[in-house]
Amino acid sequence: MESYIIRIYKRQKNNPEGLLGQVVDIQKDEKLVFSSVDDLMKILCPQERIPGNGEKEN
Repeated sequence: MESYIIRIYKRQKNNPEGLLGQVVDIQKDEKLVFSSVDDLMKILCPQERIPGNGEKEN
């Protein structure tokens, strides 16, 4: 099982994509920064294709 700590430092009220935060991967002791929901999803699911991002579903 993967374990993360997700910290959101800034969020824009009128723009759900407007995030700024940090993901801490507990197993790897690694800290990664994100600046949008898309960035966050790429960190959490780096090898999976996320429907709705211009990718075709199988």
